[in-house]
Amino acid sequence: WTSPSSLAVDPANIALTDSYIFVGNTSDKAEAQPLSGDATMTNAGVLTIEPGAVTSGKILDGTIANGDLEKSNIPLSGFGSASVNVDMGGFAITTLADPTSADDAATKSYVDGIISGGNLALTDANILIGDGSGVAVAQTMSGDATMTNLGVVTIETGAINSDKILNASIQEEDVNVLTVGNAGEILSSDGTGGFVWATDNNTTYTAGDGLSLTTTTLSLKNSANLYENAVPRWDAAGTQFTNSSIWDDNAGHVLIGDDGTGTISSSYSLQVVGAFKTEQIYHSSDVRWKTDIFTIDSALTKIQNLRGVEYQWRQDEFPEKQFADGTQIGLIAQEVEAVMPELVMTDDTGYKSVEYSNLVAVLIEAIKEQQELIAAQQEKITALQSDNKSMQSEITALQTMQSQIDELQMQVTTMSSILEMLQPTVNAK
Repeated sequence: WTSPSSLAVDPANIALTDSYIFVGNTSDKAEAQPLSGDATMTNAGVLTIEPGAVTSGKILDGTIANGDLEKSNIPLSGFGSASVNVDMGGFAITTLADPTSADDAATKSYVDGIISGGNLALTDANILIGDGSGVAVAQTMSGDATMTNLGVVTIETGAINSDKILNASIQEEDVNVLTVGNAGEILSSDGTGGFVWATDNNTTYTAGDGLSLTTTTLSLKNSANLYENAVPRWDAAGTQFTNSSIWDDNAGHVLIGDDGTGTISSSYSLQVVGAFKTEQIYHSSDVRWKTDIFTIDSALTKIQNLRGVEYQWRQDEFPEKQFADGTQIGLIAQEVEAVMPELVMTDDTGYKSVEYSNLVAVLIEAIKEQQELIAAQQEKITALQSDNKSMQSEITALQTMQSQIDELQMQVTTMSSILEMLQPTVNAK
């Protein structure tokens, strides 16, 4: 026996059909078969790939190079429509036919010929301007100016007003004045549509105009009688300005209702003398404006330390305050300051005021503390009532026992009487 690996086989001694090859079958035995499918092979070993055998799925992606394509024989029209934008890589499309439909592309020379060659239709004196959709439309220039078909722009009469003139841009040479006036003269209308230089240094406007002009001073009529810081008003006779009851120190402080004998306090942005009426007053209170927020402690004690009083205003000593008549109800600022200084303000003259509305917050917490005390007392009362019921039950039980004892005592007394009655009989025996 000789190992198969050492056997020498002469192919000439193996029978094999023309152009067949041996291939292992499912029983792992060599079997003669013709080469078929995507390729065939002659008896000379020449393998030929069949027409149409190579499909997209059999080509490794990204392996076909530019040189593998015979581009001169492949027309662009043979490809399908592009599914994404086509990047031309910075190169131009050349030898492009003139467009015949709305979707056709056009060359630069074709477009230039349309625009510059007099082929673009446009109504006489119209211009092309982009509309809201970004499309050029024909329009006539209108508004402040018009334009002819020669491109001549004409500003319309009356189109230029103060708003369209740049501030401080008109120079002396821009003003068409025939003559130069003398010092102190003013430019005045001549009544015919023209202007003349005139002297008007000592003109005083008549009553009702509200202004006076003397030399170079412009002032309100009756200005000598107007108080400093008073906001002027037109008088009842309609002839001149007079003082109003509103005062402004031009420093952010306003006083309303004073008769002119007092002064504007710098402690208040707005001060109202006397009573005023309003439907609603809101205080700024948004949590986003606040910091260091704490619940008020011992609110009930603070309220207990305050004193509500009835009083009369000292009107004769402070007439400028316009204090109200009659009995008033309120607090004393100095007493409130001793308990809650946060509610008291001292103005620039040393007098004090109370922020009554902020007392509401203290009252709210005081009521809550009082309710807690009431609830605790109620619990004690309930407990005492329960204890009282227990004691009452014990007393009832003791009374029952006392009754039983009294009954036994009566029985003992009865028995003692009987024994005393029986005693002589016993002694006789």
